[in-house]
Amino acid sequence: MVSIPKKVPMPRFRGSRKPATQLTDAIQRILTRAKSSPHPFAVFVNGGALVLSNMNSLHFKTFHQRYPDALIAIYGPGLTVTAVLDDLREHFPDEVAHDHA
Repeated sequence: MVSIPKKVPMPRFRGSRKPATQLTDAIQRILTRAKSSPHPFAVFVNGGALVLSNMNSLHFKTFHQRYPDALIAIYGPGLTVTAVLDDLREHFPDEVAHDHA
């Protein structure tokens, strides 16, 4: 009689983390998103990762329920670079921004 092997999930390798998002990269992603769509969107920071989500999506509702403290801001058409910089400065490393602040 031949036995069928059980399906075993592949292991996750713990040493392969992405490098931390820099403040300038986070601001650039937010400004690009604001430029491409006139609709408001939410910005979350969870575990050092930047998460952008449409306000009316299921992704937003689920993420906001699971991680309510991760919501940083909601941006729309009146977005300014200064506002984004002030909101994100404490969440992302960037030596240039901290030296001049």
